[in-house]
Amino acid sequence: MSSNMSRVSTSSSSSRRVSKQKPLCLWTADDVLHWLKKHMGEGYFLAYGDMFREHSITGKTLQRLNDSGLVRMGMINRQHRNELLTKITILKLKSEIVEMQASLAVTSGGAA
Repeated sequence: MSSNMSRVSTSSSSSRRVSKQKPLCLWTADDVLHWLKKHMGEGYFLAYGDMFREHSITGKTLQRLNDSGLVRMGMINRQHRNELLTKITILKLKSEIVEMQASLAVTSGGAA
């Protein structure tokens, strides 16, 4: 598997387009690290990137993370946990919307 999301596709798509094409549940640990850096910022990545790497956080795992899980992993700052969980919730909602749109496109395309 590739080391970052921009290499997931064989085309020269941007990582933003690739992340929309690749379901969250299929994200690798490298995909999650790329998302962490891009959407949480360099500070969070420097503070927690190694923690995510050590725990092999994939897209499936990211979707299931909760406050107590983050504490067990070593994220003791409550504000950081809340901010990360908010971003994860937004990511999950966006992912679900994309999946629903794709499902509707298939359904309506099949009915035509």
